[in-house]
Amino acid sequence: MVKIVDGTLALGSQLLGGAAEDDEGRALKFQSVEGAIIPTYSTRMNTTDGSGIVKIYTFSLEDTPIRVSVIRKTAEEIKAEEEQAVTAAKKEADEAAAQRRSKALQETQQTFTKTEKAFKTVSAPQKSNNKK
Repeated sequence: MVKIVDGTLALGSQLLGGAAEDDEGRALKFQSVEGAIIPTYSTRMNTTDGSGIVKIYTFSLEDTPIRVSVIRKTAEEIKAEEEQAVTAAKKEADEAAAQRRSKALQETQQTFTKTEKAFKTVSAPQKSNNKK
């Protein structure tokens, strides 16, 4: 964990990855600032001293050196990776759908069991032996 105070130098991965905390040890969760031309992130924390002051933590990627990776691949390799990603996404979606169906089936079975028990506890109406 990196403790953040004004002027702290930290890695973007620490700040965005949840490894940052304020001077009181509370986790900081940075979010992207909408409408910012340069990628900017911010979070707010109320102070705990009762003063009503809010601390605003902000950082941007304006002057941040960033490591750029260059990887060489053939068109076939790129296509294979894209197809693999599509297959993985479809498999994940199919598994999620199967879990939803399984849960719905379980809920239906539970409802059926409760209904069946309720019918068993209700006795049949008694026939009257009074003949006129």
